[in-house]
Amino acid sequence: MGPGEPCSCNDCKNYCARVKAAYPAAAEYLAGLGVEIEKPLETSPLEPGADGMMEYRACQYVVLGSCEENYRHTVGGVEVCKARFYPETGVKEEHFVLELSPIRLKGWQE
Repeated sequence: MGPGEPCSCNDCKNYCARVKAAYPAAAEYLAGLGVEIEKPLETSPLEPGADGMMEYRACQYVVLGSCEENYRHTVGGVEVCKARFYPETGVKEEHFVLELSPIRLKGWQE
């Protein structure tokens, strides 16, 4: 999975299908950085809860440019920070990875 190439597992499909509508402020924030919320570098889903909601930890996005090391911000109830650990991005230009958490979405239903 890489920037703009979401994984095809049901958890990632669920995330990509639901996150923009569920977190419009975070989507708008990322759009201002040139990033589509539906195209994460990585998501880390937990098991669905008894309420049918799935929590995603450490939803990560590649952003071109630079960012201060200790960047932290809250957008629409979601913490946004500069990620310390993430998979290889494959991006050659100067970039950084932002991490959003927690994201809670209705679980995948086929």
